[in-house]
Amino acid sequence: MVLRAETVARSRGATRQSRICFAVMTPKTDSAKDARRLLEKLKDFLGSGSAKLGEADTRAVFIDPLLKALGYEAIEEIQREVYVKDTKEFLDYVLTIDGVPRIGVEAKALTKTLTDGDAGQVIQYCSILGIEWSVVTNGREWRLYHQFAKTDLAGRLGELRTV
Repeated sequence: MVLRAETVARSRGATRQSRICFAVMTPKTDSAKDARRLLEKLKDFLGSGSAKLGEADTRAVFIDPLLKALGYEAIEEIQREVYVKDTKEFLDYVLTIDGVPRIGVEAKALTKTLTDGDAGQVIQYCSILGIEWSVVTNGREWRLYHQFAKTDLAGRLGELRTV
């Protein structure tokens, strides 16, 4: 259920000033349902045998909607195609929390098997940008790395989940 700020404010007799304090809100249960629906869609798509999506389509069909379901949808919460000056490349996403870049996400095509080279790429980008957490994903698999861990690549890997 999505409640619009003005509707909520009027129903409570709020003043114009207090109305602007409300935001469009989606209860966590709706977000969880959205995420489950998306993961089921991904599972069905993979089971259909026609799972041949490039990176851009993987991002549009699976990664963007999942990030939205996780609460990253406002322009100040998610940046796309962030230029990494030292490499002259682009990081696919930077997720911010309270205005601070916290997670860098590098997307790959749905059918691409993730490698240590892919992880190294996103870790390098995040290192240059000063972002603590790195994620590499192909939509099916999400690998989370802690940027500043004093260990090898395997030691930086958080939990690994595969759809």
